[in-house]
Amino acid sequence: MRPGAQKLAFSRYTDALEMTAFLQPGGHVVVVVMNPGETAVPFTLCDVSSGRFCPLEIPAHAIWTILYET
Repeated sequence: MRPGAQKLAFSRYTDALEMTAFLQPGGHVVVVVMNPGETAVPFTLCDVSSGRFCPLEIPAHAIWTILYET
């Protein structure tokens, strides 16, 4: 994370994933998602400020870093 990044509020609807999200200076959002489980887990990345939704599926034992512009 860059200096000045702000942690964002988020909602988690499953205990199968660990996640956190930050707003970077300049407007980029960074989301880190970890699936420590034995199976893939579907989830939906939602940006309520813009109304955008992105359905995703993270594989078992994976850590993803997702970066997008707001």
